[in-house]
Amino acid sequence: MRPWRGHDFRNEGGVTAHVLKAEFVMLRSSLIGLVALGVLAGAASAQTKMDCSRLYKDFWEKFDREKYTKISAEQLAGISRMALRAYDACQAGDEQDAKELFDRLGRLQY
Repeated sequence: MRPWRGHDFRNEGGVTAHVLKAEFVMLRSSLIGLVALGVLAGAASAQTKMDCSRLYKDFWEKFDREKYTKISAEQLAGISRMALRAYDACQAGDEQDAKELFDRLGRLQY
């Protein structure tokens, strides 16, 4: 048994209580930092998130029925694929690509 007055507080593994406390504080600080980072990242993504479903539905609602009957099946399939690519890009968080694709779709001449 070691003397108490010597301040040699070692546990069975030979680690001092001071070292254990420092490790605990570092671990706790790291966890708090990670939680804070997650909260900030979530808040930032929620602020800029586009309404992908609304954009996709709005495109098809604005698609003129008259144009629909005049274009070929191949053109309609191409437009549909592009709209789905825009929707997928939006869902994946690539807002720049999604906005670009939806803008292109809006400017298409049939």
